[in-house]
Amino acid sequence: MLMLMHKPKHSIRFTIGLVVLLFGLSGILLSAVTGHIYQTLLLDRQKEAFKSFAERKAGFIQTEIVTRTTELGLSAQATQGFRKAMASKDTALISAQLDERFRSFYVSTKLVDLESLHLLDLDFNVIGRSFNDEEHQGEKHEGEEELACPIFLSEAQQRVGASRLKVVSELCVYEDDSVIAVLIPVGGIRLKGYLLAVVDPSHSFLDMEVDMGIPLVLHDYGSGKTYDTDSWPVSTESDQVLVWEYILMGSRNIPAYNFKFASDISGLQAQINDTRTLLLSAATVVTLLFILISLFILRRTMLLPLETLKKHLLKIKKDKSLLGKEIHVEGNIEMYDLAEGFNSMSMELHDLYGSLEDMAFTDTLTGLPNRALFNDRIEQAARNARRNNMPYALMVLDLNKFKIVNDTLGHHVGDELLCEVAKRLKSCVRESDTIARIGGDEFAVILNDAGVQKTAIVVAKKMIERVGMKMLIEGHTVDTGISVGIALYSKSKEDSETLLRQADAAMYHAKKNDLGYMCFSDINKPSSLDAFVI
Repeated sequence: MLMLMHKPKHSIRFTIGLVVLLFGLSGILLSAVTGHIYQTLLLDRQKEAFKSFAERKAGFIQTEIVTRTTELGLSAQATQGFRKAMASKDTALISAQLDERFRSFYVSTKLVDLESLHLLDLDFNVIGRSFNDEEHQGEKHEGEEELACPIFLSEAQQRVGASRLKVVSELCVYEDDSVIAVLIPVGGIRLKGYLLAVVDPSHSFLDMEVDMGIPLVLHDYGSGKTYDTDSWPVSTESDQVLVWEYILMGSRNIPAYNFKFASDISGLQAQINDTRTLLLSAATVVTLLFILISLFILRRTMLLPLETLKKHLLKIKKDKSLLGKEIHVEGNIEMYDLAEGFNSMSMELHDLYGSLEDMAFTDTLTGLPNRALFNDRIEQAARNARRNNMPYALMVLDLNKFKIVNDTLGHHVGDELLCEVAKRLKSCVRESDTIARIGGDEFAVILNDAGVQKTAIVVAKKMIERVGMKMLIEGHTVDTGISVGIALYSKSKEDSETLLRQADAAMYHAKKNDLGYMCFSDINKPSSLDAFVI
């Protein structure tokens, strides 16, 4: 008994059209979501840019305060009255001279918000003092007193030699107030003591509002005071206002000030919205065009062959003599050709992407990984070290005499030299390690699971030996060498950028002193990493 099948309501044409339409709508939705993500990322980048600028501006202000305070202290020493007071060792006379500093140009014009001055002897005992508060000026100093930033002063007292003649400063929290302490030597080369100036930088930091052109609220973590400005917006909840913060850290990594800024981004928001609307409109038009083209292609490649098969089946239904007759359904062949063409195209795209990936992550001259791939590998090594407790060593190598080879024998010989050096360096490391060319004549090596300094030194010596062997290039005997800087991973310096800077500094130290190799931990005075710290 024949079972009558229920006839579907929708044709394959409708089903394919619906699927294509859903794909098109998903594309439009993806465009809208992408626009929102782009807006969020753009605002985040804007905040980061503001924070970076605020950090540089705060550093500049601190440097300016220290410079002006130092000038104030030096000008005090230049007066005859101050020198006489120092010679007499009369506490009252010294304090009177210090009182005069509060009537100087820097203090009276608020270029330096000076809170107190203390004159110390070589043992850091107070022999004179003065305060911004006139009620306390002229007070007789009796006994010991706690000075600002005691840890800073203790460290300064431990200095020896010429370092005692340097002006040092520090931002710290003292007596529930964030201050900058500046220690100025007195007496020049014949050191007689120190002048300790305690400065309140709050009002100087408030000037950042004018310099940056952005409303500012400043919070002092030490005193708990908050300095509001009249230009601060009434409401910061609107998407037309971008609020961001920057925390200025004092000594011992203790927060000193919180800068909160509110930037009017109504113009930027308008541009973003216009751009999103334009992109969404373009995506809609392109999607609709894609739907029409897709339906046309599907009709030619699938629907027409199926129509041909359907007509043939209807003929068989009417004429049973057609049963058993070989038929060739063009649709099957066309779909096979389509699949074959797609597979061929997919393989071509695979090859193309592979070539593009090689171009993006491989040095075209030496065939080694380039800086982009090296940065990715060093981040992988850092993550592996943190998760699996497998420290690694980082080495930065610089080729000696490379400029001489380029200048005397030509760039072609220089390129051949780099290729030969790359081969020799590659033979010195394991397959699991990474060696990359990160600059003109600069290479870098990641020794995985090699956190012991001795292991890294063995590899460095091996590299120096092999590269140091004479090379015959283009009929020229080339004698060259390398300088190697080594830095070892540790939990205290997980940042890969810090590790790379340390290895680079060690390399420059080795190159400068003709040492062959140098470990960062063995540099007695790593002057290449010193920075001016307030």
